[in-house]
Amino acid sequence: ANGALLSYCLVAYSPWEGLRIAVTGDKGRIEMDIEESITHLLGDGEAKDAQASKGPFKQARMRVFPMHGTPYEVDVPVGDGGHGGADPVMLEQIFLPDPPADPFGRAASHIDGAASVLVGIAANESMRTGRLVHIEELFNLSERMNHG
Repeated sequence: ANGALLSYCLVAYSPWEGLRIAVTGDKGRIEMDIEESITHLLGDGEAKDAQASKGPFKQARMRVFPMHGTPYEVDVPVGDGGHGGADPVMLEQIFLPDPPADPFGRAASHIDGAASVLVGIAANESMRTGRLVHIEELFNLSERMNHG
């Protein structure tokens, strides 16, 4: 509705694990590159040490490109544990009987989970048919969100 465009690509069989995000707006561009440590996977595809995936990022880099200024890098805060510290935070929110408050409001609801699944279904339907597929064609989530 506001003209924003998102492109998303998931490659679940890649020998590289990480993410690259770029957001371009009227004030410039931000790029984030994260490379996970996957050295625990050897040539035969067998996981030799499951704990290795719980380590720090191999690389985390954020760059800012102001529209009319000099590009610069920003330090990326990283916590202890897998996925830059996100895994322990997620696990305590899920499994602790009285988890600490989340000042960032990151918790996902069952509606958020359904929306995530529907994005994948819509993407697969779009690839199958070659047409744009709107989530609302599959299921009206906004109706559920407004009425609980």
